[in-house]
Amino acid sequence: MAAQRAPTIAGGLVLIACAWLAVIASAVLSPILPAMRDHFAAVPRVDLLIGLVATIPGLAVALLAVPFGAAADRVGARPVLLAGTAVYGAVGILPYWTDSLHAIIGLRALLGIAEAAVMIASTTLIGRLFSGRTRQRWIAAQVSSATLLGIAIALIGGTLGASGWRTPFLVYAFALLLAPLAFVFVPDAGTAPPPKRIETTAAPAAFGNPWLLALTTFASIGFYVVVLQTSFVIAERTGAGPATIGQSLAVGATGTALGSLAAAVFARIAVSTRIAAAFLLMGIGCAIMAVGTSMPIITLAAGLAGLGAGHTIPTLLGAVVADAPEARKGRVTGLWTGCYFVGQFLNPPLFLLLRLLGGLGPALAAFAAICLLIAAIYVRLSLAVPLHDRQATP
Repeated sequence: MAAQRAPTIAGGLVLIACAWLAVIASAVLSPILPAMRDHFAAVPRVDLLIGLVATIPGLAVALLAVPFGAAADRVGARPVLLAGTAVYGAVGILPYWTDSLHAIIGLRALLGIAEAAVMIASTTLIGRLFSGRTRQRWIAAQVSSATLLGIAIALIGGTLGASGWRTPFLVYAFALLLAPLAFVFVPDAGTAPPPKRIETTAAPAAFGNPWLLALTTFASIGFYVVVLQTSFVIAERTGAGPATIGQSLAVGATGTALGSLAAAVFARIAVSTRIAAAFLLMGIGCAIMAVGTSMPIITLAAGLAGLGAGHTIPTLLGAVVADAPEARKGRVTGLWTGCYFVGQFLNPPLFLLLRLLGGLGPALAAFAAICLLIAAIYVRLSLAVPLHDRQATP
């Protein structure tokens, strides 16, 4: 591996800020999607196309996470990061001057490609430049700060959108500020050494622990229960309007941020124990949400579920990165990211199907039962999974 500079706090902060680009990609546009739909009302299938404006970057991340992980291993994560931030900023602002909905969707797809590069490279660099509890704290800071930023970015997008639906696209220029900062402050972690032959056949962690990756997809579905399904529960059972629903969602988002921060605070505790506690909280929150009928109870449930869901994401990511051999950290990070975004995409159709079969309450109850089962498994078998607990030591 090539010689590298020692990681610095400034470099870590820049890597955290790079992770914010994933939040900005979606959150800043959420408030202005109805205005975009009105502007392009004459375009055939406008509702479908506006939906693509919102979701196609995430689809690109899910499809390209693993290839960009391989690129980070082969050519180095730093070049991938620098190229990704520059492209993100350049294509992100172009819709401000574009009046074709199809062209905007194409630009959003390119934005998603750049987003995938930035997400994989920034997390891979954290995995390579830091180790042990220090790495877990940086990952937790990355996830928790991005969650909190999502609340602020949605407000910023709404404020800027008051002057026209195009204005929020200028926020993507933030990436053009990050690119030179990354060039100056983020050291080169080098390329990964060629993997030993035995790693491709004997070590299950060489391509990511399958169980932890499956848990990541399930935890992502739970994360978006708080983000997406809470609003439907409130609307169906209380008849509350958008402003009140937004306040409840803010409580859930605060819970996810606190859960992510807890991953750093409790980094000394065994990972299996923290996973058990996180799924227990998520299960209790979803169970209460399944039967709650009043606004305070549903809001409390969203906060509890958010606390658990927020804790699972950095904890699972930290465990997967810690288990991955140095030669494959980029690929494994990409695979983890792909699993996370698969969960994001599965949440809406899965809960739509479950609602059609039995209603939202039973769907949430079934999800809660699975969460509690996972928590029970980790309580029972915590001493039998030393692989997961490796990162709990320095």
